[in-house]
Amino acid sequence: MKTQNWIRKSLQYIDDHLEGPLSVKEIALWTGYSEAYFSRQFRKTMDMPVMDYVKRRKLLRAAKEICSGQKVLDAAIRFGWESHSGFTRAFKKEFGFTPALLQAMKISMDSLGGKNMGGLFLKNMDEHATKENLFDALNNEMVFIDGSRDKKLLKICYDYAVELHRGKVRYSGDEYITHPLHVALILAQLETDIHVICAGLFCVAWEVTEISPGELEERLPRKVASLVEKLKVSSRELTALEDEDVLLIKLAQHLHNMRTIDFLSENARARHAKETLEVFVPLCRKLGIPQMVDEFDYLAGKYY
Repeated sequence: MKTQNWIRKSLQYIDDHLEGPLSVKEIALWTGYSEAYFSRQFRKTMDMPVMDYVKRRKLLRAAKEICSGQKVLDAAIRFGWESHSGFTRAFKKEFGFTPALLQAMKISMDSLGGKNMGGLFLKNMDEHATKENLFDALNNEMVFIDGSRDKKLLKICYDYAVELHRGKVRYSGDEYITHPLHVALILAQLETDIHVICAGLFCVAWEVTEISPGELEERLPRKVASLVEKLKVSSRELTALEDEDVLLIKLAQHLHNMRTIDFLSENARARHAKETLEVFVPLCRKLGIPQMVDEFDYLAGKYY
């Protein structure tokens, strides 16, 4: 079995057994390889020791349980910690704040009508949601700094993006416009600027539409058109790019592509997974976006 295949299967095994007392020996035995060989290959592929990965997955799962209303101690015990204090130390070391603070943040945000948990998790909308549903979700997710002006700008960009992508379909069979809408949603969750979110609606315009620079300048606000123009950059050029807004759009675009990677061929999946680990994960770490690092690591590890 190819290394990427059994590493991928081990990730699924880990996720299926997070509530149990997982060990390197157990996971290695399940894959059919020695503990030492499995540990070396896992670290080489995932860029971290096996048990560090297991602990992070357990903490993330526990955090989600806490956000869903589970008591901190109950979540701690469920995922293998014997005491509240031990779980709190591990949680704070991983995320920079305590589980009690996460719980308080959740209660506060619920009472104030807040949206996501301070960037700890990135939501994943139904992949087959319609463009109308996705646009409604985008409006609900965004923090409009300038009220009606920002909403008007978003609607102008959305209408133009729908027009440009009309008639085009993804491998999944969904309207192509749903892809940039998912990208814009990710950017909104990261609380990026309104112009960055609007530019995200044109993340693949140079690749799949007949857009022209002149038309961009005519149809879009200057800041949005300027960002879209810069999106011509290839993945190979990203590591040398210093424009953080463009990098964020490219990261969001790649994240949604990885979420829908099952619709591609096996060779394409392996190629995208390799690129994820070599290009996009280091960029996420550089920009300080841990929630993307975790999801990229997991998605890429399944196919490489």
